[in-house]
Amino acid sequence: MADGVSCSNNAQQASQTSVTQFMDDYYSTNESWDVKKSAGKVLSSLNAWLYHHSKGDARHNGLITTFSSIIFKSTTAHIFHVGDSRIYRYREGVLTQLTKDHSRVTHGNNNVLIRALGMDCHVDIDYRSVSLQQGDIFYYPLMVYTIP
Repeated sequence: MADGVSCSNNAQQASQTSVTQFMDDYYSTNESWDVKKSAGKVLSSLNAWLYHHSKGDARHNGLITTFSSIIFKSTTAHIFHVGDSRIYRYREGVLTQLTKDHSRVTHGNNNVLIRALGMDCHVDIDYRSVSLQQGDIFYYPLMVYTIP
């Protein structure tokens, strides 16, 4: 899931490009690589592309987006996250936030992103792996996935 930042005129392009390119490129990585290495390389490359194509105008026309992804492999959920698009897990009656917002409250109580794809030439992606249990429900703000 990606959510382009509202201050950018290119928010939709940034989010759409991030999701489609991540999926295409992830499945093209070397099969001998583990999930973390494959996704990390793809996200670093994607970040560089977004940053380069922002043409130095990150504030109003930058290709900047939050990004959160879950890759289910075997009995593990691999979570990659940058920005403030949250991922939750609902397990046995308990809702747990699995990601941490990369934002800061400024004077005037406005939330401002401090990390996102395309925001800087380097990006620090949060990675977390969690074991899966039957009945787990993973929730993005606009999407729900249940482990059968």
